[in-house]
Amino acid sequence: TEEQKEAIKDGASTKIVLVVSDSAASEKDKNTVNKVIEQSSLNPVLLMDIELLCTVTKNDIQIQDAKNITETESEITISVKVPDEYINTDGSIKREYHIVRLHYNESGMAETEVIPATFDSATKMITFKTNKFSLYAIAYKDTKVESEYVYIPSKNKKPVVNTFGLNISVTNGLKFNKDN
Repeated sequence: TEEQKEAIKDGASTKIVLVVSDSAASEKDKNTVNKVIEQSSLNPVLLMDIELLCTVTKNDIQIQDAKNITETESEITISVKVPDEYINTDGSIKREYHIVRLHYNESGMAETEVIPATFDSATKMITFKTNKFSLYAIAYKDTKVESEYVYIPSKNKKPVVNTFGLNISVTNGLKFNKDN
């Protein structure tokens, strides 16, 4: 704000803090987000409020109440830990995580969007970029993993599994075929 810019000119400093907390959204906002999740064929994980707060201090004394910044010119990267109970441990399932955002624009209209995200299984963190700070949801979609093994019937009617160019015939035991 202009007031903050003037305070900085007079020697004050600013502190920007990103706050991620459990959502205190209204039922209307929760229903709006859940509708987007459902229409996108996703499964909900959790709702969270993401706020960007700016405080102005001079000589280590806060001279303005924290101001909520609802939008920035540039995107920032945010990482949030996915709760353990939503981490996929089934190797036959591929889980893709998504972020759903509900943000009120300057004219007070609600805008919803599914925004790209990446998941790091080592850290259990979902990462995304945004320049709008409001209500967010983590959601996921499961897809069955296709087998890398392909069934190819053999000439002698014995089942053969082909994987990575190696043919294996199954009879009373395993037998490796050198010819394709």
